Amino acid sequence: MLTASVSRAQAGRPKENIIQSNKDFLRWFNAGKIDSIATLYHANACIDGGCGKEFIKSYYQTESSRYKMQELVTTDIRVNGNAATETGNWKIILPSGMLMTGKYTSEWKREGNRWMIVQESAQPD
Repeated sequence: MLTASVSRAQAGRPKENIIQSNKDFLRWFNAGKIDSIATLYHANACIDGGCGKEFIKSYYQTESSRYKMQELVTTDIRVNGNAATETGNWKIILPSGMLMTGKYTSEWKREGNRWMIVQESAQPD
């Protein structure tokens, strides 16, 4: 019963939910927990280059072997009913030690008691 209450409370606070999801993403990405990352995405979500959970899992499996995510910083979240648009900045560290930065945009949708990513794009600075 407590879990359901927490889920409903989180669904009612999209900005807090999105920021927590980013913290989870960062931790899971660097730990190689790709199945956990996939839980943040809608079944038909699209990211750069493809759509669907299997594509997203494959994409992040490859990406997590190429670099470590250092930071995700949300710069803006605009909520409109059951939809939200998040923009932010990312930093990654390549195996060479080189730091890369960029920007991202995530479109979120409220599904029941959860906020899930439905579309996402990122580009380097």
